[in-house]
Amino acid sequence: TDSFNATLYRLPIKAGKSAGPAVAVPLTGDWVQVPGTFNANGIASAPGGELVVINTATGVLYAVDPETGEAAAIAADTPLTSGDGILVRGLEVAVVRNFVNEVVVLQLSPDLSSATTSDVLTDPDFDVPTTLAGFGGTLYAVNARFGLADPATAEYDIVRVDGS
Repeated sequence: TDSFNATLYRLPIKAGKSAGPAVAVPLTGDWVQVPGTFNANGIASAPGGELVVINTATGVLYAVDPETGEAAAIAADTPLTSGDGILVRGLEVAVVRNFVNEVVVLQLSPDLSSATTSDVLTDPDFDVPTTLAGFGGTLYAVNARFGLADPATAEYDIVRVDGS
């Protein structure tokens, strides 16, 4: 994703190897770009081959055609502002809300038109988590710890998300 421009980059791969330079794919359709701030951020592949992308500024989740960039808003029942990293497992999507220090877990409809919250996960060890990964049935979030006085000497950690 390009957080400051309404663009995704597709990397051509053939036989598991790079098959050329990155291809810019403009985001179109329902996509709303807010100038001067983070927009397209977390991205993951959905079961049907579509991409799921979160817009950090607007809090809108999108289903995106990876070939054309056509974006369709996914109607979510909760605000997803400050959305950052996402993880899609089947029809479940987990969205990290970085400065809110939470992970919202939603169930996607099969056509990716809507998403219903199934859980909101918090942890006292969250310190601006920005991305997450799954291992087995457990989620792990990476703390970015934005705003530290001296990030070069800070310690960073990965948090096993309780309740996942």
